[in-house]
Amino acid sequence: MLELLHHLFAEVCGQNPAHTWAPGGLPLPCCQRCTGLYVSALAGTALHLWLKPRLTSGFLWIHGAFLLQMIPFGFHWLPQGPLLRTITGVLFGLGLVSFFLLLPTARRPVGEKPTEAKYFTALTLSLALVLALANANSTAYAYTLTALAAAGLLTLAVLVLTNLWLLVEQASRLSPSNPSSAAEGRALLPSKTLSPAAASDASDRRDACPTDAPRRRREIPLPICGRHRIC
Repeated sequence: MLELLHHLFAEVCGQNPAHTWAPGGLPLPCCQRCTGLYVSALAGTALHLWLKPRLTSGFLWIHGAFLLQMIPFGFHWLPQGPLLRTITGVLFGLGLVSFFLLLPTARRPVGEKPTEAKYFTALTLSLALVLALANANSTAYAYTLTALAAAGLLTLAVLVLTNLWLLVEQASRLSPSNPSSAAEGRALLPSKTLSPAAASDASDRRDACPTDAPRRRREIPLPICGRHRIC
């Protein structure tokens, strides 16, 4: 099984032995950065679905910075060791998950109480757990990290396919050749609801000015030239 995962991760990871964790002397099937990336993708998705943090502009800016930090570290412009490689992978995975979940969770209910503090606290604990497992002297932890990384890779694949499917579905709905797209678009618009006081006021106005009252016929005066009407 571990050999099969080595072949699977070889498609998405360089598997540099010098940059790979080996708990208990057993090398993981992916490098230190990819280990942090896939484990954090699994943890981040679970926390998003559980805590439902508010995707405010500040929240998205922070996770956008998590993505951008991969430019200097991913291209090895800055010196880095095993710890920093794992941390940058964790941050990059969190950024990916946060933006991949924007479309699938666009209509999810948001909790009444803010959960951002719990979210970031849980992420910090997840990072500490990954580092603790990676530095442990037992092959059991190697199998644990391998299983978590494989689950994270599967989670990212599902998120990518889900986003592609939703984008294709929205494009088909908005296409001019679809006659029901306009009606569906109008149905998605928020309807205006009146408060009870406003509804009562509107009802009083309708009672005061009934619509079935006879209308007066407007008389248009004819032009007159002297004593004779001009027809």
